Amino acid sequence: MNPILFVAFLSMFPLVQMDDPLTFWTIAVEHDPSEQYRFLLKITKDINTIKKKIEAIPRNNFLEQSTREHILKHVPASLKINDRDARTVLREKIVAINEMQTKTIKQIDETICNRISFKSQGILDPSIVESYKNWVKNPYDNDHLKRIRAEYPTIKSKFENWQIIFIEEMKAADELRDEINANVNASISIIKSILAEPEKASETAELYFNGILDSILKRQKKLAKRLETVADVLFKYNEERMKCIEFLIEMRNGLDSEPKIVQLVPKNQKSKSKKH
Repeated sequence: MNPILFVAFLSMFPLVQMDDPLTFWTIAVEHDPSEQYRFLLKITKDINTIKKKIEAIPRNNFLEQSTREHILKHVPASLKINDRDARTVLREKIVAINEMQTKTIKQIDETICNRISFKSQGILDPSIVESYKNWVKNPYDNDHLKRIRAEYPTIKSKFENWQIIFIEEMKAADELRDEINANVNASISIIKSILAEPEKASETAELYFNGILDSILKRQKKLAKRLETVADVLFKYNEERMKCIEFLIEMRNGLDSEPKIVQLVPKNQKSKSKKH
């Protein structure tokens, strides 16, 4: 950003009375003439759509217990899969699929939605509130503005990298969800075959049903891994945004320095402070 524009858009905000530094930062970025700092607001422009889609995903069991046991009754008691009782093997896999769908993946999805809706408790911290109120009353320090400009390429690169990972992992997750749904639909056809032709249940269970359950589980595990990466990226993204807020209001001299409370500059010293 042009240094003059940067100072100009910052200098608007001592006149604005706000108790929430995050609100300040959001408004400041929205008024950024060059739009170079908008990457700090959202990790992707489709964030609300993504959140709504995740929240709308069904969390039902793949097969309820009564349905599962009804199907397994048609599997011959003598059938073995990898030298194990076939009914036990199939039951374990169905239970595992249910657990992944209704608990493991659901919990990760909820974590993602919470982090997408990030409202840090850090902004309620008395030290940040005090620092912010003092900062808006203090004259701007040109040296600190230079540090902000110097850090900008690093900040931008870091946030853009997280954005790339987020978008790629969410795309891969969507593809895996589609594959899982396709396999679930295929399993329904196989189940209908078992129920319609119980005399062929042994062959169908061993050659098809067991395989489709493995396919669903495999993709569920891949999905969970992708979603965990997304959740981790969002955690880092949100944590770094708080550091940026603290850096902006001079609680930090740099992103890697320790935060400290901003002291109010006495009136008799303000004329001696650096201004732009």
